[in-house]
Amino acid sequence: LEMTTQNNVILIVDNDEDALEVMGHEFTSRGLEILIAHNGKEALEVIDHHNVAAVVTDISMPFMNGIELSKEIIGNLPVVIVTGCEAQFEDKVVDLCDSYVDKLDLKECLYQATMKAIERHEINKAINAEAAAA
Repeated sequence: LEMTTQNNVILIVDNDEDALEVMGHEFTSRGLEILIAHNGKEALEVIDHHNVAAVVTDISMPFMNGIELSKEIIGNLPVVIVTGCEAQFEDKVVDLCDSYVDKLDLKECLYQATMKAIERHEINKAINAEAAAA
């Protein structure tokens, strides 16, 4: 799955440096650029100032968590939520993101899930544009 969009910047949001490194590598090793934010508030600022193709976010973070961040941006940007052991969020998560990935499966799933989320987002945008024009 290749990036079809001109924009190849992925915003990764997590307050765990190790996780950021692992997730970042999944994209940079495939030639994508990454931007980093350590919580939802920082992420919103990055989104305001940069053109990002998708947002990959952890759930548990200070100041503004991944659920709150997703509520702010879902519909405008593809969102991939990375979950650790936050099973209690599962129900909430499904409605708030285009895809979600378990932290244990990052290497297998993160890149693929993000590309699919971008693709799905593009399709939905096209459908909504057609519906609006009809």
